Amino acid sequence: MRSLSPIQTAGLREEGMILPRLENIGTNLPPDYLHKHFVADLYIYYVFEQESNYRYLRHNDLENGIAFEEMHITSINNLLAFIGDRIELNGDSDDAMMITVDGEHESSLLLFDKFWNELEIRLDASLLVFTPSHDLLFLAKENSVSGRERLTDIRNQFLSENIKGILGSMFLKRNSGIWTLAE
Repeated sequence: MRSLSPIQTAGLREEGMILPRLENIGTNLPPDYLHKHFVADLYIYYVFEQESNYRYLRHNDLENGIAFEEMHITSINNLLAFIGDRIELNGDSDDAMMITVDGEHESSLLLFDKFWNELEIRLDASLLVFTPSHDLLFLAKENSVSGRERLTDIRNQFLSENIKGILGSMFLKRNSGIWTLAE
């Protein structure tokens, strides 16, 4: 098996950068799209990002000798390099906060364990997260009553507006580095 540098296309048949993209299983994407389970109804799919568009990868896009897990790691490394230092945390740490990157990859930040470990240390708290779409990521300290209430208000607003393409309506939290559904 050959090794890959982080920005390579991971042995795929066309040029472009491969990135991970979270999707809700209810999106009804074709079963031959490359994917793996993340948490609850969220799955990681893989896309080619090329200038202003992207295309979902299918199983036949992988060449012989490239392991799925190797492609997954490459996509995470690509996203980290692509995002760089553009991550911004906005809001009040005692209430709800919003993370911004570029208006398209915010939900994929859930895949960066190191980022969440550092953020939990910085905020001295376990975190609740709500990501209703690819471009929105809200969070609050798990023990913050006002933060939890604000996240609930934000979620209810999304649900009441019946927005198409909602990524998720659940709150997530991390336990020992693993994302789970929050109660």
